Amino acid sequence: MRGLIIINLIGCVFFSCDNKDENINPNFASILSSPSKIKYILNNKSYYPESFDFDEKNNRFIIGSFNNGGIKTFDPISGKYTDLVTENYGFVSITGIHVDEKNDRIIVVCSDLGIGEKSSINTVGVLAKLGVFDLKTGGLMKILDLGKYVSLNNGIFLNDITIDKESNIYVTNSFGNSEIFKVDNNYKVSVLDIMKDLNANLSGELGFTGINYHKSTNSLIVGHNNLGKLYAIPLFSLEPYLLTNGIESVDGIELLEDNELYITQNAVGKIKAFKLSVENKIIQAKGKDLKSVVFNNCPTVITTYKKE
Repeated sequence: MRGLIIINLIGCVFFSCDNKDENINPNFASILSSPSKIKYILNNKSYYPESFDFDEKNNRFIIGSFNNGGIKTFDPISGKYTDLVTENYGFVSITGIHVDEKNDRIIVVCSDLGIGEKSSINTVGVLAKLGVFDLKTGGLMKILDLGKYVSLNNGIFLNDITIDKESNIYVTNSFGNSEIFKVDNNYKVSVLDIMKDLNANLSGELGFTGINYHKSTNSLIVGHNNLGKLYAIPLFSLEPYLLTNGIESVDGIELLEDNELYITQNAVGKIKAFKLSVENKIIQAKGKDLKSVVFNNCPTVITTYKKE
């Protein structure tokens, strides 16, 4: 059985508390598949995690800091968290994390939105690094500058990450022309500018945010924040089609077993869920009742984990 965990952002502060002990204690706004809630509190007020993922091989969470660019592990049994990547590599804000157990690697993306401890005039709106690290040791495997592959006239904000069955990496850009970067197994970068006519940044709003991979149809599922829409993009055609619309403040996206989709709605403090089915290779989305799942703050990212 699998459950869901959600990270919340409260006015750019995640789960701060007064206890000086730098552990994570049971209280971290998490939602299980029931929808009973369990929480963990991250006591380190300066960390501010914006993205995380579950490492099934090592039964731990990998958490990235929006504030200082750090990458840590969290043990849900002991409640301890530990530095995993000890070098900074010029990271300002970790905005996305994906654990790739198949290839024993952690994939992270970093940008600078101007509010991190290390933000600077030289990196705000132009920093766009993708880092790949060894899953066990945290050792560096690869760093890429994705910003050199697109125009930076409207800025760049690397947001979310997914991988397909062939281990190609896909990264959303929430600024610019809402591009999706593809990084293949040899770390060659290409840009999927398939939504260029839907440029959300023209009005200063967010474009593509959350992204996930739908295995049975070999498609990407991606959310567009400003338009409030969810798209499916078959990788064999790269011709997107609309799954659903009217979703206010689309942020993180997570799939459960290819047939349940969960979306965090950052600005309105809600979680939206859909049941998915496939007809003639086309994904169909039907709303699922989650009335009991409402937050008083801003849920940003959602991930799955194995429940005993």
